[in-house]
Amino acid sequence: MLMRYITKISVKKWAIAMVVMPLLLLSYVQATPYEKNTRVCFIGDSITHKGFYPYYIRLFYSLRRPEKPVYFFNCGIAGGTAKTANSVYQWDIKAKNIDAATIMLGMNDVGQNFGSQYQTPKEINSNVEKQISAVKGISLLSKRLLTDEIQISLITPSIYDQTASFNSSKPNLLGKNDALKYISQHVNALATKHSLPLFDFQKATFTANEKLQQQNPKATVIGKDRVHPAEVGHFLMAHEFLTKQEFSPFISKTIIDIDKGKVIEALNNKISDLKITVDEVSFTSLESSLPFPIPEEAKSALALIPFNQTLNQQHLQLQGLETGLWTVYIDDIEIGQYLAKTLDTGINLAENTKTPMYQQALQVAQKSYLASELDANILRGITWIKAFLLRDDKLNINNLIAVEKHLHEKLPKKSFQQKQSKIYLANYQQEQKIEQQVFSFFKQSYKLSQPITHSFTFRKL
Repeated sequence: MLMRYITKISVKKWAIAMVVMPLLLLSYVQATPYEKNTRVCFIGDSITHKGFYPYYIRLFYSLRRPEKPVYFFNCGIAGGTAKTANSVYQWDIKAKNIDAATIMLGMNDVGQNFGSQYQTPKEINSNVEKQISAVKGISLLSKRLLTDEIQISLITPSIYDQTASFNSSKPNLLGKNDALKYISQHVNALATKHSLPLFDFQKATFTANEKLQQQNPKATVIGKDRVHPAEVGHFLMAHEFLTKQEFSPFISKTIIDIDKGKVIEALNNKISDLKITVDEVSFTSLESSLPFPIPEEAKSALALIPFNQTLNQQHLQLQGLETGLWTVYIDDIEIGQYLAKTLDTGINLAENTKTPMYQQALQVAQKSYLASELDANILRGITWIKAFLLRDDKLNINNLIAVEKHLHEKLPKKSFQQKQSKIYLANYQQEQKIEQQVFSFFKQSYKLSQPITHSFTFRKL
């Protein structure tokens, strides 16, 4: 559909478009995990502002590498564009003293004028101009970050679901995702030009959505508004991010040969006090990482991506046990019964919610979630008001009465904007204290994720 737009623009605008058209052969630098104590911000629009995919990434880091803390900050602004990000760069992004940033923009940049009702040459021309402007804005933002020696990772925008066949009060803006694909091509080209890591959320969400809709045309990994990913969609995006950073699939990998009476492999794990009899095996284990507790709201994503295989394997294997059924205890807690042949090929403890390690991970998740909630719902609400409604040079933002009057006059009584206004007025004087609280939750999550020694016992029934 995008080609229909391009063929109708003027020769001059076609020349402008060609200047920023990407190379067909793309090659970008391989992403790697962030180093210890790196401060990272996620730059984006409402999809980032919402905070779910940043939360999953933040949580994974604290569970997988508790000895190497990385601090993640939400820099998403609902309704934001590349222009918005550039306008708040100094006081919102750079001011966080960051070492690294990700950029995912485009959904708002391309506008809303899509579908059969927007097919006049003027409207088509306008759409193309918006896409070109978005590319230039993302390029400018990247340049500013690079100039300030901030490590960049680029992210293609998640899909606008123009293929789901569910009924909605809002029209299906056919062609909007074609425009996002266009943005994605240029983000690819930008990553190639500057040798930057690239995370392809467009492809990841499109592929998963296509797979889902083959079974149910009304289903979507995006919400009913076709724009904002559901928790499943955010989990898919986090999976794309973490797999592209080439994390090991293993939380730990433990293989014990019963006949030889020794540990064959102990990856990310220290095994001691191994004792073996005919009907009992015991040892102590100190694993360096914890399993990832997938929330119920995101578990349907497991039918679309192999998360437990690619990122969440806590592999435990006992070769040569006596045939029969064995009860497994960790710290004297029964966590399950397994056939000897099952233990011989290995089990994934990360999928067992009864283990002390899983329960420890839930405590980490709670602290990480509290940090994300404060970041997304309070701090980003304050930033939203600053970015869109308090940029009047004549307004003294330290005068609470004047600010409240200004917001009351500008905003309708029932709206997203009014909600952000209430958040701002209730919290802006405590902004610094809330930032400190978020950072405190970061530190607490890492403290809770520190390795603990556990005793394992296998008893034959």
